[in-house]
Amino acid sequence: MRSCVWMMTVVFSIGFCGCQDQASRPEVLVEKAYLHEERGEFNQAIEVISQVIAREPENPVLYYDRGVFYEQAKRFEEASADYEQALRLDSDLYQARNNLAVLKLNQGKLDEALLDLDILQKMDSDAAVTYFNRGRVYLAKGDLEKARREFDLAIEKDPRVGLAYFYRAHARESQNDLIGAFEDVVIAEFLNQNIDGLEILKTRLSETLSR
Repeated sequence: MRSCVWMMTVVFSIGFCGCQDQASRPEVLVEKAYLHEERGEFNQAIEVISQVIAREPENPVLYYDRGVFYEQAKRFEEASADYEQALRLDSDLYQARNNLAVLKLNQGKLDEALLDLDILQKMDSDAAVTYFNRGRVYLAKGDLEKARREFDLAIEKDPRVGLAYFYRAHARESQNDLIGAFEDVVIAEFLNQNIDGLEILKTRLSETLSR
C-alpha cells in the first residue's frame, strides 16, 4: 500500500552530499521498501524503511508506511505503535488514524476505536468509510439502531460500498427485519461477490424466509 503522501513530500536531508552512494539515498530506499511490499516481502520492507526512519525520525509518513508493512505482516501491536507515533508527529495524518481505528476495532478496543473515528468524522464528514467503521463498532457493541444509522449514512455517502450493505444486513437480521436483510445481501452481492460470509448469510436468510 504505497503512501501517496510520501510521493508528494520526499525528504532530502541536508547531511547527504552529492557523492553519497545512490543506493543508500532515502528516496531510493523507500522505493526499495515498496518493491518488497509488492512482492509480499513485508519483513524485508520493514527492515529497509527502518533504515530511512533512523535518518528521518521526525517524518510521520515513514512511520505510517512502516505501520502498513507491520500490519500486512500481521504484527499488529507494532503496527499500532507506528501509527500512534505518526499521529504524535502529525495529528492530521488521516490514513494513519483510520488504520489505527480499524486495528483497535478488530482487537475489540471499541471505545478507543470510536474516539479515533469521531476525530476522523470531524476531519472529513463526507468519508463513507468512517460511518461504515462506526457502524461496525456499534454492531460489535450490540447497539443495532446506532449501527443501522451509521451504515445508512455510509451508503448515503457512497452507495457503492458493498460491505456497508452486508453489515447492515446483519443488523437487520438481528432486529428480525429479514426481508430488508435479504435485500441488503442481494445488493452487497451485486457490488462485491467476494465478501467473506456473504453466501452463508444469504443462504440462512433465504431458508428462513422460505419457511
